[in-house]
This record gives sequence, C-alpha cells and structure tokens, in this order.
Amino acid sequence: MKKILICVFTFFIFIQSAYSFAFRGTKDGYAFVGADIGYTIGRGLYVGDSRFYPLGGIIDSAKTHGMALQINAGNEFNWGDYFAFRFFFNVIYNFTFNLDARYQQHIGFGLYLDFIWKAYQTYNFSFQIYVGLAPGEMMFSLYRFGENMMNFASPRVGMMFAFDENNRIDFSILMPIATMSFVTDRYKIENPPSPGALDTGERHMAHSPMRIMIGYKYYF
Repeated sequence: MKKILICVFTFFIFIQSAYSFAFRGTKDGYAFVGADIGYTIGRGLYVGDSRFYPLGGIIDSAKTHGMALQINAGNEFNWGDYFAFRFFFNVIYNFTFNLDARYQQHIGFGLYLDFIWKAYQTYNFSFQIYVGLAPGEMMFSLYRFGENMMNFASPRVGMMFAFDENNRIDFSILMPIATMSFVTDRYKIENPPSPGALDTGERHMAHSPMRIMIGYKYYF
C-alpha cells in the first residue's frame, strides 16, 4: 500500500509540474528546480518495538548531528494575490555522526507540500512564509548493516526571499515533532544484548532528527 501511495503522489506531482510548465510565467503557476544544503541535529535513532508506539518500548538511542544535501523539482500554484500551494519531489543525501564516532550515510527521496503566504510584495521582490508537511520519505542506508527508514508526516516551516520572477532563496526547518519513522531492516539489534533484545524480522521505530536547510530554487 505504501508503495502504491508513493507512486500515486509522484505521478500527481509530475502531472501538476507539466501543467505548471505549460503555464509558466502566468498567474496560474510555476514549475521549479532547486538544491538545498543543511545541518541535522537531534536525539537521532530511537530503537524500539513499534508495536508499543506511542507508549514506549525504546531500548537504545544516540544523539546525532550531520549534513544533508537535497535536490528538488516541483510546481507552485497561486491562490489569489497573497497565497500559493507548492508540491515537490526531493532527492536526499544525509550523512550523520553520533557520540560514539559512528556514522551513517543515507540516500532517499520524499514528497512535500507547502502552503505559502506572500507577506510582502513589490514589483521585483517578495518575502514569503510557509508551513508544510512531508507526507513521506524513504531513506536507504548506503551500508549493509545500516538502517533503512521510512518517515511519515514530518511538519515543515520556512521562509523565502523572491527576487524578480525566477529566483528564490529558501530557508526551511523539518521538525521532528509529531513525526514517526520506522526502521525497515531485518537484522538483530545488538545493543543492549539481552534475551529480550529485538530479533530479526521485526519493524522498529525511530524519530528523525531536525533538519535545518538553506537553498536556491529557480522558477520558470
């Protein structure tokens, strides 16, 4: 079911992007491409039995920090003179450290939706504020024994500075509140080793760290 939903969302975004491209530069909407770089920080991976979520079941955690790179493409629709909706597809590279000097690398993709308020506008400049949601992200570990993770319903806030019709500087924060990830790997959790440690074949829960990003988007 999750794969079907991802395919439907992706298809919808590409169809809407084609529509925006056809009407680019008009009041109906824009297509855009962009790139972001940023910093991740948080309590990192919380491993536990997802059957007990949200009651607990946490058996291990690690404080993390790291770097994230993103490439994105999507479209934006104007709603009157002061509001807009934005849909886009993101390709993500994430590199994280924890306090034990262990590190992980993930590459993944995600879908995003933002509601934008154009707070201040002039002829060739505007300041915009948005709130949004990442309905789903899939992160694949680049190591054999890393954690593949699925993130759901991550809230976003941010602001944009628009210069003329085509250029946007974008600041955003992906917040770990109200979101839940699931580690989808099937291997034994070794820390802490105990008879009750989670075994292979189980899904485990995890919280995503906060992601603070700055980027550039080109609208056309």
